[in-house]
Amino acid sequence: MKNLYLKVFLFTIHFCYALISNAQIIADGTYIIHNTTLDEVISVNTVAQGQPDNPQDIIIGRARMEALNTNNNLQQWVFTHQGDDVYIITNVGDDSILGVKDGWCGDFGDVQVGFDNTSTSTLFKVVNGVSANTFVLQIAFDENCNFGSMNDPIKVFDIDGGNSGSKINTFTADAGNANQEFQIVLPSTLSAVERSLENSLDVFFSKNEGLVLRGAQQLSESLNVSLYDVTGKTIRSHTINTKASHALALPHLKQGMYIVRVQTKTGVTVIKKFVIE
Repeated sequence: MKNLYLKVFLFTIHFCYALISNAQIIADGTYIIHNTTLDEVISVNTVAQGQPDNPQDIIIGRARMEALNTNNNLQQWVFTHQGDDVYIITNVGDDSILGVKDGWCGDFGDVQVGFDNTSTSTLFKVVNGVSANTFVLQIAFDENCNFGSMNDPIKVFDIDGGNSGSKINTFTADAGNANQEFQIVLPSTLSAVERSLENSLDVFFSKNEGLVLRGAQQLSESLNVSLYDVTGKTIRSHTINTKASHALALPHLKQGMYIVRVQTKTGVTVIKKFVIE
């Protein structure tokens, strides 16, 4: 009888250990990949180079950081476990697989969508970051730069320059680097009340006041105002606290057409054009 109890006890320990060792670090499902430092999420660029909404000239299809927009399914990713905390990550809006277009053995690899399930460049290992509730997305190579194998140094997703709107590259893992740590969270976790700037905000140019924004008192957050010339060059970027009216002086602008983009933290955007004669 004692031997029977011992066998049951040992089997229970082994079973529990197996459950723990085989548990996924992230359950299969649809998530948003969020960076807390920028308060932005990984999305897919759909804006052509040279356009005002793409001041960094990121090519279409590249993974990039953007302000959260809960209506944008290009910011949502399906994680499918392949074993050993390795995942295939599919974009909800694009319906293609995230991968790395790489020619430098992991250094400066281009993270982008457009891959299918035959590609060898689409497997990513999810590991815990240094900061609480964050994760690091790893890729790795052997001495011949074969994708999917483990080596040292391991390459990871990294926000290029750590700047707002930047593309995602792959760089050598740097423990605790905020540009390499992401929250992998359900879309509802980061959801916010979407407000329509088209209905609440009036944007126009006045020779006496400059760029005028009115009606923003209906918004509870700050607004990022960016001004571009017709070539897409950034002339000025400014964050304002919302109030009934705000004027941004533009005393040195030359004659010509300009484009202004007003964006909330949730990604709601208004783009207007004006001409200085």
